[in-house]
Amino acid sequence: MIYRCLILAMLGAIMLATPEGATGNDQYWDFMRKMEKAAILIRADTGQGARAISQGSGVVTIIGGRKWVLTAYHVIEGQRRAQLISLGDKSSGMVYRDARWHVRYDIAALPLPSNMNHLPTFPLTDGYLRKGAPIHVAAFPRGEAKVTHGFVTSYNNPYNDPLPSQIVFTAAVKPGASGGMILSHDGRLAGIATSSYVYTDLHGNQTDGQGIGTPAYVIIDLIQQSIRNQGR
Repeated sequence: MIYRCLILAMLGAIMLATPEGATGNDQYWDFMRKMEKAAILIRADTGQGARAISQGSGVVTIIGGRKWVLTAYHVIEGQRRAQLISLGDKSSGMVYRDARWHVRYDIAALPLPSNMNHLPTFPLTDGYLRKGAPIHVAAFPRGEAKVTHGFVTSYNNPYNDPLPSQIVFTAAVKPGASGGMILSHDGRLAGIATSSYVYTDLHGNQTDGQGIGTPAYVIIDLIQQSIRNQGR
């Protein structure tokens, strides 16, 4: 199955948390099903013809007691609507409005359609992954479900924030993978993939470089700021 490699990499950590009476195999399949259902393919329609439809990735999470799909802002930028499709059970729904986003940090949240409310969530973690920590990116590059593996290499702080606002890692982020979930080795949602470095040699040939994402602790801070502003 699509996520088998990812689950095998995480299985050791999952088994450590296996409750009494359950088996590691139980946890394996439960986690696999959760991964598949929470991974979302996003097809955004700008309303400018068939060629204007863009594809990206997302993950179901919970914000303020409500289920949302987190993705990269540029995936839905300029959209009129977006179709959300769950990898696991192929359930789908349309989003026409009510998206929340932050352009600077390339993050957007789409309300999960009511007919998809049965999907599981990956809550955001406020943990800080150390350099060298293994990570996995589950996404839909070029519309096909795929998991890439790597490790954290550094953090960038382009806006001089109190904490770095970009996580850099070796797992590939190809076109269509933007908005995909960044998972730690123990299955925590550590961030959202947003882009990657592209290197061009003297002959004009391009190669993909390291992936870039927005860490979960930045997203949590943005959510908390939004809640505080709404309370004013």
